[in-house]
Amino acid sequence: DLSVGRDLEMVARTLSLMQVRTLRAIIVSSLVATAGAGAQQPAWETQLGYQPDELFAIHRAVLGMPFLQVTIKDSTYWLLFDTGNTVGLTLATPLIDQLRMPETGRWDRLDSGGRVVGSYRRLRAPIVQLLGRTLTDQTIYEFSDTALRGLVGPDALPGTSFTLDYQAGILAATSAPLQDAPPGFTTLPLTRSSRHPRLILASGRVNGRPVLIEFDTGASRTNVDPRLAQ
Repeated sequence: DLSVGRDLEMVARTLSLMQVRTLRAIIVSSLVATAGAGAQQPAWETQLGYQPDELFAIHRAVLGMPFLQVTIKDSTYWLLFDTGNTVGLTLATPLIDQLRMPETGRWDRLDSGGRVVGSYRRLRAPIVQLLGRTLTDQTIYEFSDTALRGLVGPDALPGTSFTLDYQAGILAATSAPLQDAPPGFTTLPLTRSSRHPRLILASGRVNGRPVLIEFDTGASRTNVDPRLAQ
């Protein structure tokens, strides 16, 4: 599989996740979405029918990846919004130790080939606030990372579609049907993998060979399966 990161220079991604056979992505051309942080709000907010309470601030930090605010107990952190995270709300070991939450069990972390790469704690947070919602009794998963404090996967989104605009610093999420793609947008059909049903994938070709391309906001570069490179 080919994993595509931020270096595609796609300014915004809108992904509809509700129906298996009608999955689609709407991608704003970098020539259209030129608004920077603090500038005029981008036109796609109105064009796609988003409401003001469906818009949330992000900022780009480690390797240019998108981070959003998450409050756990009484402390607020900027955690990576990672569409490749299919586990759930995941926190690094130092932050887990700091928060002192009750442990409820263990979980095995797997690589893309299904091999176990580590066994970590599963915990319970009494209150988590993110993306305009207050959640109680939430499961937290531990992971090991020296650069990141935690990961937020797409399961946390308050809706079935979202738009991520890196330049404007906005993440929008809604359960309402999105409007048709406005001028300047490109529609990209998505596909569903039986092996990885929760990943955001599209069919493509590399050097003439068919591949599945993953759109992963937690990837800082484009990665190719070694077998494909060979």
